[in-house]
Amino acid sequence: MKNHIYVGAKKFGFFECEREMFARSAQAMGLIEEVGPDGQTYWRRHPLVYLVEAADDICYNIVDLEDGFTAGDLSFDQVSALLDPVAFDTNRDQSAYTPYEKISYLRARAIGGAVAACVAAFKANHDAILSGQYSGSLITSSKKAKEFAAIEDMANEQLFIAPRKTKLEVYGRNVVREVLQGIRPVFDALKESDWNEAKLPEYERQLVRAINLDLRDIHDSYSALHAMTDYVSGMTDRYAVDVSKMLSGT
Repeated sequence: MKNHIYVGAKKFGFFECEREMFARSAQAMGLIEEVGPDGQTYWRRHPLVYLVEAADDICYNIVDLEDGFTAGDLSFDQVSALLDPVAFDTNRDQSAYTPYEKISYLRARAIGGAVAACVAAFKANHDAILSGQYSGSLITSSKKAKEFAAIEDMANEQLFIAPRKTKLEVYGRNVVREVLQGIRPVFDALKESDWNEAKLPEYERQLVRAINLDLRDIHDSYSALHAMTDYVSGMTDRYAVDVSKMLSGT
């Protein structure tokens, strides 16, 4: 995917089984259509995608810094030095604020400043975005690009590799693995039963009821894998942990 020039190629837009439905949606929305080297039809991004992506970039990057300060992974001075250049100016008296309140207010001002910068970037690239020729991101095209690059560097170099964060990542991966391994017998048995849910063995039927596993429209290995993906990706963190414990018997 990295060899593609167009930014829209960096992410998968839909499952193959949804191609026909997506094609109808793309046509209804007037997305620009083109045929790729493989003969498949592709569509240029909808302009609003850049706004959604910018919202993600802004909130996740800035809130991660606030979380890092709250957890003790980053100091007050580190977070302030990164967010101050992004934030809009204020005359509010903060002399009575605690360090946490100062960072919280700075986070809010930084989000506001970043939004304004992205709005300006959208306007500056308006014609290219609407014609499907724009292939950047609003953050990197904005006047705050350098400041956001510094925030991302800090996150990658210090925040994301902090012991607390690393332990959570390892724990989360093991929870997902435990869930997938725990529900796999259902899908293995379903395949052996020629995709007939009514023929599932007793334990697998109990497991389906216990975790409310949706087995509708599963008729081959592809749709089975899709169902497993839908089930796990639709979990909240807490629910995933609960199911993992139940499946492992802990």
